[in-house]
Amino acid sequence: MVYSNSNNIINNVQTKDDVLNHPFIMMGLLFAFLFVVIYVIYKYAVTNSPVQGYTYYANDILKLDPLFTETLTNIDDCVDMCKNQINCDGITYDNNTNVCIGQKEGRLRTDDDNLYAWVKKKGTSSLILKGEIKDFQETKILINSIKSNNSLAIPSKNISNPPFIDSFSYSFVIKIEDWYENYSFWRHILHKGSPPDKSSNNKMKKLEYPNWEQIMVDLPEQTLGFWLSPFQNNLRVAVTTLSKIPKSKNYEHANIEKCKCEVINTDITNQNQPRVHCSNCWITDQEDDMDRRTESIIDTKDFQTMDYVDIQDLQTNVPIHIAVSIKGAIIEVYVNGVFKVSKVLNGVPKWNNGDLYIHNPLSYKGILNNLSVIPGTINGEIVKKIYNEFVINNQ
Repeated sequence: MVYSNSNNIINNVQTKDDVLNHPFIMMGLLFAFLFVVIYVIYKYAVTNSPVQGYTYYANDILKLDPLFTETLTNIDDCVDMCKNQINCDGITYDNNTNVCIGQKEGRLRTDDDNLYAWVKKKGTSSLILKGEIKDFQETKILINSIKSNNSLAIPSKNISNPPFIDSFSYSFVIKIEDWYENYSFWRHILHKGSPPDKSSNNKMKKLEYPNWEQIMVDLPEQTLGFWLSPFQNNLRVAVTTLSKIPKSKNYEHANIEKCKCEVINTDITNQNQPRVHCSNCWITDQEDDMDRRTESIIDTKDFQTMDYVDIQDLQTNVPIHIAVSIKGAIIEVYVNGVFKVSKVLNGVPKWNNGDLYIHNPLSYKGILNNLSVIPGTINGEIVKKIYNEFVINNQ
């Protein structure tokens, strides 16, 4: 028994010595280790840094449809712009012309040395898949504080585009110090979309609008727009929508029926009265309404209009948190972390690429805090966290 055990020990020692002294096995283990290290470095360092001599264009080069094309000072600004756009997967930057091109679903290609490419790490977050904000930390503040006597225009390239044009949100805290400032006019808080007109000296013209209809004509693109009403302590949230049915067919107080009628029996020899068949009827409150458009025309054209929802009875001289979430054709409004009102819009909201305009005169008297333009929908839980964060930081 003793001899057998000693023999086993000797065999084990010899086996270990054979493995350690085998050069090919050791070289193989070394190469495997180096491969893993190089792969990790490439995966988490190289691919997340700009690479020279490459471009990042669409998979089908004949179908190049960039998300954006901007002239920027350096490649870092180009990378930051892509990071700020949810749909952007990578960029190409021309070091000679300073042109930055953002692309979705592309691939790297070898190119001239003056060209650089950067590729964003892939993710499968709920924001990318469904356009939903699931984490409170994803709601970044765009402006911390701005007084109403200061006007500001934020370029659209500095605002994150949502992955879906009908899924986005706004959040801010407003304090109205004097409701009677610019009384009898619609007071501008902010809107994203149509640029206000400028005067001859290139300064912003006053937005003197006593009537809402004129705002819809002069500033038709608003996703979203926020205005204080002329005579009441109400806040209006405006949103531009697209619909297959023209606005002129939506009559809230329709009371006149019109039809297309035709005589189908003209034989009155037997003293029969001619039979009249009416079809294609519709309701209108306009005496001179023209024949309604055929369904084939309606189905091939989007009609743009502006919808809105009003938040009534805002308090003055106290900070009020406003949060608005667009979820398809539904708009939800929260006040101070609590659900206030929702509405089914007449069409699909139309996210635009316009700049964000804040406090264009005529405006209110007060201050705007913690403005966020969120590239996705938010629910009541997220709204509550945003509101609580503001309350805690301002106690």
